[in-house]
Amino acid sequence: MNPLIKAALKNDSSFLHNASLRGTVLDRPCFVGLTAAMVAAGIGHLDFLRSLLHAGANPDARDREQGTALMWGAAHNRRDCAKELILQRANVNAREKAGWTPLLYASGAAHEEICEDLLFTGADANLADNKGFTPLMAAAAHKTCNVTRLLLHHRANARARTLTGYTALMGAAARGVPETVALLIRAGAEVNALDEDGWNAGFFAIMEDARENLKLLLQAGLDKNYRNKKGRTLFEYADISSSPECLEILG
Repeated sequence: MNPLIKAALKNDSSFLHNASLRGTVLDRPCFVGLTAAMVAAGIGHLDFLRSLLHAGANPDARDREQGTALMWGAAHNRRDCAKELILQRANVNAREKAGWTPLLYASGAAHEEICEDLLFTGADANLADNKGFTPLMAAAAHKTCNVTRLLLHHRANARARTLTGYTALMGAAARGVPETVALLIRAGAEVNALDEDGWNAGFFAIMEDARENLKLLLQAGLDKNYRNKKGRTLFEYADISSSPECLEILG
């Protein structure tokens, strides 16, 4: 194993001052493609990371998938490490091969404080991955509305769609909390938007038996008589899904 990676795993910043470091490439990846900065950021070894960056490591060095240390810190909720990377001018809008950004990783894991740090320092709330998946879509399916509220405050587009037509409201309807559904509706999300299978948010709500979310969608104008590409209405889908409560809500 690369001795620098070993030091990162042990949080041994003294290694960076050792004569044996001479000739070592600070950004040299280990056999799985990670740099010492990525390892330290992902684990949360701030002392080592800070020393490494001050020694001249590139905060934007890439792994095999074009990921960065900031993405690793954001994904694993290592706020101190993420803040140090931002302080050292790491690119807050860097994109890996699939198009994921530090904000997408933080939003997808509901790491509110890191999302706030990223947005405050210039992260684009609407920067989507290669398939059109946005931070708002990643946040909306969580059992908390805090990151969704934060993203909307920073002008996240509630009407954005992926290449397959998926929206943040669809994710919130299925797995999110009613507060998130309400926030998205107030922000202009389209309750009758359709994905490539002809599903609107109502079908997603029924799929997960999310009754309160279904109520909010209906109050916002969801077309309960619409038929999807298979010719089924919300009533039929609720019956198939064995959800008498959703059937009762649909009336």
